[in-house]
Amino acid sequence: VTVRVVSAISPTLEQAEIERAKRKPTDSLTAYDCFLRAKACMYRWTREGSDEALRLFKRARKIDPAFACAYSMAAGCYWLRIASGWISDLDRERAEANELARRGARRATPCRGRDHSCERATAFECLGSTGGVS
Repeated sequence: VTVRVVSAISPTLEQAEIERAKRKPTDSLTAYDCFLRAKACMYRWTREGSDEALRLFKRARKIDPAFACAYSMAAGCYWLRIASGWISDLDRERAEANELARRGARRATPCRGRDHSCERATAFECLGSTGGVS
């Protein structure tokens, strides 16, 4: 039974992976690897996970400064930290979140339609510029 199930879903999974690879928002596999690892850390929903996520998002941005989604997800990570009370300097982290969101929004055009974090950055940047993100 297991062999039949694996045989039946294997082509579908392989095709899904191919399609996902085509949608990657950067040409740098190293930056993309950092980005995916950062998202996994962020989604641990812990302070330590968010610390590691910010480090990896920063590394992804350093490798590919045009990688919009690495900026916007880092901004989201700061907002997660703020909402969770995992911050030491509210004003600094809020300013960093808003700056990353602005940078992500400015770079978002290349990855629109591929990763919705870019659109989220644009929305948060708009909220931040009107005083909506506090």
